[in-house]
Amino acid sequence: MKANIINFVFLILFLIYLYFVYKKGKKYKTDITKAFETLDYYLLKRYNLVGELLENIKSSFQHEEMLIIKIKELIKYDYEILTRHEKLVLNGRITTGLEKLFAAVERLELGDDFLKIKKEIDDLNDTIEKTKKSFNASVNTYNAYLQNPPHCIFTTLFKFNSEEVFENVSNKIKNSEK
Repeated sequence: MKANIINFVFLILFLIYLYFVYKKGKKYKTDITKAFETLDYYLLKRYNLVGELLENIKSSFQHEEMLIIKIKELIKYDYEILTRHEKLVLNGRITTGLEKLFAAVERLELGDDFLKIKKEIDDLNDTIEKTKKSFNASVNTYNAYLQNPPHCIFTTLFKFNSEEVFENVSNKIKNSEK
């Protein structure tokens, strides 16, 4: 009888432990979602500005037409229906294209509209870098939680899967474009 009571108490304590493991895992997932929503807001703003930028420089940029066409191909997607991973991949490619475009633009003298849009994109890139760090910190905390024993045994039962940090996606894109 006494052994049954002890077993029952251990079972209750174990179930409480599982509840807290699940709750903490969900909290980390929520943190990742919130961080990505903030990042996504800035990525979408930049995504929309790229079209304006391309229209602004189209006439002055005949010799870089292929680069403009490649960037235009990237911004033709319906951004809202893309998955998180697709957004990260797409924006990595846009970043690479913009870096090449801005390097080529340095040689040209363009109007105030272009400079205004470029400054907006530069400011957004700075903000994106900051929010990317916050997103990556949330992902790293979550991934570390999933790998720490004894949680790692139970997080797989709850189907918590590791997430990918933003830099890994961007680096894969840059390496594949070389």
